Parts: sequence; C-alpha cells; structure tokens
Amino acid sequence: MVLQGHFKCDAVNSVFIHPDRICDGSKDCPHGTDEMNCHVTCAEGFICAGGFVVAGDYNRSKSLTNVSFIDPRTRMVELSHMNVSMVLTQLCGLKLIYLIDLRLSNCSLDDLLVRSTCFPRLSKLDLSFNLIRSISTDESTNMLTIYHGAKSLHSLNLSHNIFLEDFDTATLASNLNLRVLDLSHTAISTFPDMHSMTLTLTHLNLSHTRITKLWAGTFPTAPISRPLEILDLRGADIEDVQLVALKGLKIKTHLYSDCFKLCCPQLTWDIPTHVCHAPTDPVSSCSSLIKEKLLNILVWMAGVVSVLGNTGVIVKYLATGRSNLHLSHGQLVIELAMSNLLMGIYLLIIASETIRFNGDYVLHDNQWRQSDMCKAAEFLYSLSSLVSPAFILLLVVDRYLAINNPLQQRPFSSGYILAFSILTWCLGLTLAAVPLLPWTHHWNVYSSNAACVRLPLLANRHPGWEATTATYIILNCLICLGIASAQFATFIAASAARKALTSNTYFIQHGDISTKTMQELALSRRVATITFTNLPCYLLIGVLGLLALGGHAVGRDAFVWLVLVILPGTSAINPVLYSLPMVQNLLAKTIAKRMASQGPMSQESPSSSRT
Repeated sequence: MVLQGHFKCDAVNSVFIHPDRICDGSKDCPHGTDEMNCHVTCAEGFICAGGFVVAGDYNRSKSLTNVSFIDPRTRMVELSHMNVSMVLTQLCGLKLIYLIDLRLSNCSLDDLLVRSTCFPRLSKLDLSFNLIRSISTDESTNMLTIYHGAKSLHSLNLSHNIFLEDFDTATLASNLNLRVLDLSHTAISTFPDMHSMTLTLTHLNLSHTRITKLWAGTFPTAPISRPLEILDLRGADIEDVQLVALKGLKIKTHLYSDCFKLCCPQLTWDIPTHVCHAPTDPVSSCSSLIKEKLLNILVWMAGVVSVLGNTGVIVKYLATGRSNLHLSHGQLVIELAMSNLLMGIYLLIIASETIRFNGDYVLHDNQWRQSDMCKAAEFLYSLSSLVSPAFILLLVVDRYLAINNPLQQRPFSSGYILAFSILTWCLGLTLAAVPLLPWTHHWNVYSSNAACVRLPLLANRHPGWEATTATYIILNCLICLGIASAQFATFIAASAARKALTSNTYFIQHGDISTKTMQELALSRRVATITFTNLPCYLLIGVLGLLALGGHAVGRDAFVWLVLVILPGTSAINPVLYSLPMVQNLLAKTIAKRMASQGPMSQESPSSSRT
C-alpha cells in the first residue's frame, strides 16, 4: 500500500509517516531515515530532506550540469523530466553507496556506460522514456552500465525507450536479485537471452515490442530455481512459434499475450492452462483452421453450391447465349457467374485445408499463413468481392436501358460489354494484386488470419490498412450507391412500362413492343432479386467498415461470419436465384406437355368403353 503525500521510510518495508514529522528531531522511522540529510546544502530548485533529493521548482527545460550538491548519504534521487545526460558520469562519481532508488525517467539519456561501479546498494532504477539505443558492455574500454555491481537491484525499468533495439542480458550478470525487468514499448525484435539472464527474475514485461518469433532454445532447458511469475507479451505481433520454443519456460501466475497459439497445449509444455491469458483467434482454434463445426459445414456447402451453380450458369449461357435476343444481358450474367465462381473456389480451398490440418492446426499455422495457397485464396476472395458488385451494377443499368428501349435487342453493344468487362477485371486484378507486390509485402495482408482475409472491420490497424479500407470500404460504398440508384430508376421505368401494358389500345397498336417489354420485365425481376439479395450484404460490409474506421469495430465472432458466410454466401445464392425461374418455366412446360398428351386419351376413353 502507498500513502500519497507521505514519506516512505525504507524501500523494503512499508512504513509511511506524515511530512511534518520529517527532520523534527525525532526518529520516527525504524532506521531513522526521516532524520537523515536534514541539514544539508541543496541546490536551488531542489528539495533535499530525509535522504531524498527531489526536483522542486527547478526549470526542467534547462539541462542539469552539476549534481555535486547531492549528499553521499542520500537514499533516493528523483531527477525525472530533465536533461541529465551531461551529469551521469558525475552522478556515478559521487559514490552514493546508500542510494537505493534512482529515477531518471525522460532524462534524454542515450548512453548508460560508466567506468566503475556506481550504486552498490541500488534497489530500484527507472530509466524509462529515454533515448537509449543499445545496452551492452564495452570490453575494449572496460566501460560498464550504471547498474553494474548493484547486487540488491530489484527492479529495472527500461520501458518506452523507443529506439532500444539491442539489450544484452549479460549486463545483468552481477544483479543477482533482480526480480522485475520492464522492456515494454521498445524496439527489441528478439527475445532476450534467458540463458545468460539471472535465474531470480520473476516479472518480465516485453509488451508492445517488435518480437515476432519465438525460436527453439529461447528458454533454458535446465531446471529453474525460481519460475517466472508474470510474462507479458501483449502488443507483440508474434507470428511464428516453433514447436519447442516454450519448452523449459515455467510461469507461476500469468502469461499475457495477444497470440492465441501461446495458450495451446501443443506448445505450452510446462505452462498450466489457467495461467495463460490470450484472446481467442476469430477463425481458428488450436486444433482446427475453422474452429466452429457449423461454420465449417456452411463453408463446404456454400463452396460446392457456388462452384456447381455458377459453372452451370456459365455453360448454359455459353450454349444458348448467341441465339438469345438479350445477348448483352447474357454476357453480363456470364461475367457475374465467373466472379462468383472464384469465391466458390476460395471457399473450397479453405474447407479442404481445414481437413488437412485437423487435429494439430496450431503447429502449421504460420506455415499456412505464409504459404502460396493462402495468398492465392485471398487473391481470389479479393478479386471476387471487388468485381461482383461492379457486374451487378452493369446488369441493373442494362435492365434500365432495355425497359426504356424494348425494341433494341442489345442495350449495350458487344464492344461496350467487352470494354466494361476488361476494365472491371483489370481494375479488380490490380487492386487484389497490390498486397503481393515487393514493396507492399510487409503489409502481411494475406496472413493476418487463418482465413487469409483482411477486411478492415476489426479495431487493430496493421500496415496497409489505408489501402484495404479504400478498396473494401470506400469503393464498395460507391458501387453500392450506384446499384441502389440504378435499381430505383429501373423500378420507376418498370412501373411505367407495366401501366402502359395494361392499356388494351397500347397492346393492339404496339403488339411487338408489348411482347418485348414483358420479356424485359421478366429479366428485370430476376436481376432485382439478385440485387435485393446482394446489396444488403455489400452495404453491411461498407457500413461496418466505416464504423470500424470511426473506432466502433465489430466483434471477432461477427467478423468470421461476415468473412466466411455472409459475403461469400451471395456467390452460392446468385446462381440459385437466377436459375430458379428457368427451372420453374421448364417444369411448367413439362407439365403442360404431359397434360396435353394425356388430353386426347382421356377424351377417347368414354367412346371406347361404349363400344
């Protein structure tokens, strides 16, 4: 417990006294520390009392150039938030053998090397928020760190040294009682060498560092006399964890991480499950690429239906499209079916890989995410989700033109259709391929999760999130706006055409136009069915993306269903919706023919009976 505004007698015990009892001639602390340094000369702007030296009204914008005023008996020095880089060597030379607490946070320090042992009894050292780039000893010049020889050092805080890339744990060889080491918010990219680190360490904070891999042999395999109590790896984007990386690591109380793999029994070895704290992966579990069985079944069903249905639509229109009066409409349907087919192939890839890795997926997680198959799967996903809304927009525009010009067999000429198709496919291919380029490889767009999809709907923003937001959200919203506007205009035109068809005079005078108009209206109803099915899905992705951009991200479970069911599901529904009227017409014709063939027989049966 800490009593704010009170004097702590000793760094070890928890005795606090009121400030009025400091230097009052009476020893109130167990060791009389409240009466130490009561009559010492102190520099202007500092407070020196009770063995403490604290900056008072000192102008912290000025660099500190002299610390000779600090009494050798001082036990705590607080010089945070001022530039002390010029007096570090002088501070060490004061021989503060009683100093137990040194606070040099945000002091513009970029070097910790000195020529001799400075503070042999130091217990707590705060070096956070400085400019340190490397911590190691210099054997050629016999330079040591300022905490060298501090056998009582209990806590070392190096957090928020954002330039610190190299930390040699050999510098801690003389700190035999170190318990707490804080390296959070630094640029360290490799796990500290635990083999040379003191075995008394209990709290290790490596959160928000650049550590991405845990290799075999990271932790010592020899029995550790004092296991870590807390290991914090939150905020570290750990992607690759080798099978035996955590072997030898013992954690008593808490292991914090954002990587679900660190809590998988296949990798944790000697770490109990109840001490591991990590969020679940939105897609995968330790044993399966797709963790939910229902979701896995739906992915299989959607993939099979999408591939078979869209292949059937393509074959049907290729076989009959050239004799169809609505050639432009047929060409656009084929383009839409091809884009939906790509989504079906993506779903089958994910479903088949789920079977391949079933049981021990976590051991292959990084291999899968970095594989060419994962990149190919997301490329298909991106391409399909980008070009499908564009072809729906062209279909709706085609219907609008056809209703207004019923005698024109091809509202879009073959040249326009070809030009629009090539432009759409080229734009989609370009946008889908951007994350694969050498200068965008660090985005890791296609390896952000096991589904190989990065829709910008979650709170975390990885490199390249601006591009994915512009592609998936902004462009998607603009196309949805175009689809909604075109469908509304088509609805108005269709309503006017139906009113005209109800006039007997119009039908008599324009028989051919009426027949063509009814055909166009029938096709428009099919396109409207697809529009009203697909548009809500695209709009949902757009709206949720805009909300995520504003800080209101969707949940992880919702993200999985959006990525693997709702958006890809349209590719399976579209061929069913579009083929259903044709199937109904075929059944109606079959029934009519059968009834017609049975009609004469039913009429002859009475006469034959009379005979």
